[in-house]
Amino acid sequence: MSGETKETGRDRRIKERHPSPDLKVQLRKRGLFGWSRHPVTVQCIDVNRYGMSIVTDMPIGLKDAVMLDLKGEDITESNIVGVVSSAYGRKEARRLGITFKYWTDKKAYSRDIDNALSRVEAIYNPDYKK
Repeated sequence: MSGETKETGRDRRIKERHPSPDLKVQLRKRGLFGWSRHPVTVQCIDVNRYGMSIVTDMPIGLKDAVMLDLKGEDITESNIVGVVSSAYGRKEARRLGITFKYWTDKKAYSRDIDNALSRVEAIYNPDYKK
């Protein structure tokens, strides 16, 4: 696992994330009246079944809710809800760590989402045998 957090000086990830530069991600932010109607394309850095890291210039802060649509090699998943768990950098290039809500909130758990994100993780895991 790579990276250190400013708060603890160690990585808080449950499981190693895998580089996924070709995973296309569209993000919608939660506002006062629901989800934004206009998704914004963001750059994906890495992913696992529990979360992902992205780079964006959107004004998003810690604990903000986001909805993600993922499109990658042989897989498309929509309406994945996440929460921003870390944010670093300037406003023109902020790196956000997002934890998927199905994992952190028992009420939001879905076996379908868990299975879908496991498939996404398997595609980008270099140790996975195709």
